[in-house]
Amino acid sequence: MGRVIGRAFGAISRNPGLFIGLSLLLFFVPQMFTSLVVTPGLSGDAAAAFSPMRFVSLIVGALLGVFFNYLLAAAVSYATVTDLGGGRPTIGAALAIGMRYALPLLGLAIVSTLGVYLGMLLLIVPGIIWALMWSVATPAMVAEGLGIFESLGRSRVLTKGWRGSIFLLLFVVGILLLVPLVLTPLLTGAVTAGSPVAPPFSAATVIVALLSTLVYMAFGAIIAAIYVELRTIKEGATHESLASIFA
Repeated sequence: MGRVIGRAFGAISRNPGLFIGLSLLLFFVPQMFTSLVVTPGLSGDAAAAFSPMRFVSLIVGALLGVFFNYLLAAAVSYATVTDLGGGRPTIGAALAIGMRYALPLLGLAIVSTLGVYLGMLLLIVPGIIWALMWSVATPAMVAEGLGIFESLGRSRVLTKGWRGSIFLLLFVVGILLLVPLVLTPLLTGAVTAGSPVAPPFSAATVIVALLSTLVYMAFGAIIAAIYVELRTIKEGATHESLASIFA
């Protein structure tokens, strides 16, 4: 756990501008656009809040959110793996990787998200197991040039025997990262009794979005570091072999 966390935050600390820039471009800006254009704040009118157009906009907003989450994860995976291999990641190359895998990432997002949700409906435990089993599918796709189902299969192989450790790591990291994210809306007034969603671009909404951006950036780096750790443990991956991935 300590080695994975150290690798993830070490990569971020050595390339702060790159990681923050990618996160702002691929997460913060789309999130602000979605909150302003796709899913405007709820009003007090219940009929308007649950109108068909409102439902469609929420679905579109959710799909866009999932897609950009995976796009950010792909770019951060490139940056993390490249850094841990001794290379020098660039924002241009990271964006190119994300765009190259845009359609496969969308497919991966849909398949894995639906699979996990289905598992959650089956008494929750299968969903957690599948989420852990597929946890490194994104870095596997980006680093090894795999297709959707190949990436899921590769992640299943790499995580076998280590899913309990991955769960513990993500649980601990999740608590550390998500507690501030949960408390911030309350402390900044983003959520009130009369308005469940703050107006777009209010100070509170922007603060929450910025904090969410940093959380997703950190999670992306940690998932990529888990991928590197699993390859090192199971396959004896070295700095040289990691460095050659994006050569």
